[in-house]
Amino acid sequence: MKVQVINKDTVDAALDILKNCNTKRVCILNFANETNPGSAWRSGVIAQEEDICRRTSLHLTLNKKFYPLRYEDAIYSTEVLVIRENFASQHKLFDVTRPETLPSISVISMAAIYAPKTDSGRTKYLDPVERDQMKSQIRLTLSIAAVNSHRYLVVGAFGCGHYKHPLQDSAQCWKEVLQEPEFSCRWEGIYFAITGGRNKNGISIYQEALDGLTV
Repeated sequence: MKVQVINKDTVDAALDILKNCNTKRVCILNFANETNPGSAWRSGVIAQEEDICRRTSLHLTLNKKFYPLRYEDAIYSTEVLVIRENFASQHKLFDVTRPETLPSISVISMAAIYAPKTDSGRTKYLDPVERDQMKSQIRLTLSIAAVNSHRYLVVGAFGCGHYKHPLQDSAQCWKEVLQEPEFSCRWEGIYFAITGGRNKNGISIYQEALDGLTV
């Protein structure tokens, strides 16, 4: 299986997999806010977690008692229903009168560490402990997906943008963990869904590091 880096938002990538890959078990990684369930999705903010909550039933599973999320914490939500189209389609509502026809996904919600120490160009971590923490979060994401029998996983430039992680080094962390023996031969598809916004260079950097990587 070869990793793919695609110019697409997370939910759209999951819907494409459901449509084209003959599977009903797709898992996505939600870049969660560490203190506020769903972050600012009710305020119209356009970011990854907010978009997921706006388009799905995820927010109903993010119980306040699970917060704050530490770096070693994650929330695994199953049977999350997709109820809206994407931003370009003005978040048009699907036919919710027939919930059995709505697409269903699983979601891992995890909060990146905020503003780790990086070099001046924000290309690499300066603190090896913080770099190891990022790799631990990647391992946890992959482990949750694997133990719940997911063969298709949609992730992305986790921690980059607002949380100020270095694009180049975070991509390298993903590469290193994906090549660990524990995670080999477990997947039928791993997709890094990355769009513009704060990560304008993210897709090219992640493509160079990860696109076509054999896992």
